Amino acid sequence: MKIFITGGAGTCGRILKDIEYDKIFFDKKDKTVEFENLEYIKGNLSDFDLIEDKISSCDVLIHLAAEDYYPDFKMGSGEASWNDYSYTNIDLTRELFEIAIKLNIKKIIFASTHRVQGMYEKIYSPGIYQIGHKFKFDHNNEVCPDSIYAVTKLFGENLGKYYSIKYGIDFKCVRICSVRDEENDNPLAYAEYGYKQGLWKKNSNQYIAQLNRLKGLWQSRRDFLQLIERIVETKEKGFEIFYGLSDNDRRWFDLEYTKKSLKYKPLDNSENY
Repeated sequence: MKIFITGGAGTCGRILKDIEYDKIFFDKKDKTVEFENLEYIKGNLSDFDLIEDKISSCDVLIHLAAEDYYPDFKMGSGEASWNDYSYTNIDLTRELFEIAIKLNIKKIIFASTHRVQGMYEKIYSPGIYQIGHKFKFDHNNEVCPDSIYAVTKLFGENLGKYYSIKYGIDFKCVRICSVRDEENDNPLAYAEYGYKQGLWKKNSNQYIAQLNRLKGLWQSRRDFLQLIERIVETKEKGFEIFYGLSDNDRRWFDLEYTKKSLKYKPLDNSENY
């Protein structure tokens, strides 16, 4: 089996260096030493001929590349324009999926986001961050996007469902919650980032609030890797939605369907930090 990974140099993409299959990493960034012994293609999602040539040898597409959203305390520039989001997350995503269908790719794994239900968090915070809360949302709950970014990610999910029904494509969505880089692979990441930005003092109310929030959303890097491995390996066909997070006591997204469907056994719980 061979996997084509867009956004391969991103936070989640780099984790998949350890997935035990042949793979091609595709990203607009220059190749770095960490990909030295791996197949890595520099290109843009708009390079359709290049993508078609390279993906033709693959069985699975993992689509991580996106115009992303960083609204939290100076983490990036906040919300991009509609044109930016629609071009990458709608137009180029559709073209990529069309190429995959044309070449009979067996499975598409689409990186969606918890933000497609993110307005529930805003409605029920800060109580939703506390240990012992009673909130649980899953794929059966109505979507409640918190941003234009989330709206465009919902397009990707719905496009996948359409392709799954019309063409029989095996299409899996992962509503990723919060996976951090290797140096910050813990639920302290948001709180510490804001502290280092000078936005609050350590152990202040704001610091604790950000810590508790990420304790609900965090997915460790090893749990993310396990989840993607389980999705690649599952024999169940068709359209499905899974949640990407660790077995956190404070989580407000339900993991039971993901655990049962994929035999996903997360190793981490944010309360242990």
